[in-house]
Amino acid sequence: MQSRAIFATAVCLFVTACAGPQGADAPGLEGTRWQLKSVSGRTLTIPEKPPIELSFMDSRVNFHGCNAQSGRYTQEGTSLRVAKGFVGTRMSCEGALMAIDDAAAALFEKGVTFKLQADGLTVQGNGETWRFERRDKDKAAPPPDLEYAG
Repeated sequence: MQSRAIFATAVCLFVTACAGPQGADAPGLEGTRWQLKSVSGRTLTIPEKPPIELSFMDSRVNFHGCNAQSGRYTQEGTSLRVAKGFVGTRMSCEGALMAIDDAAAALFEKGVTFKLQADGLTVQGNGETWRFERRDKDKAAPPPDLEYAG
């Protein structure tokens, strides 16, 4: 009887651990792609081309402005952080693109909160708000009237 109780407890702990760090009511960003549309709280010039892209794949956040930057992220509820920083290419680009790369790396390394809507993602941290538009609209998205907030 005691071994059954221990086994049941172990199974419950395993299932809880497999649920991941997001929590039951936090939206997942894994497998999504976004294009930067605006930044407030900081002066940055966002070019139309190339599109500035943010994506979440294989537990990594990828940011493509001038350079391709990537870092392993952790998510707790609606908070994200790339604690160990980004790694990536080191190309030299126009100053505005380089500024966006640097600002994005600093923002995600300090940590952000996010709000996910059907076709939009808002990322906030350090007095800044970055707004993104969904790039993968063909993939399943929450219904337009459903909004996640943290």
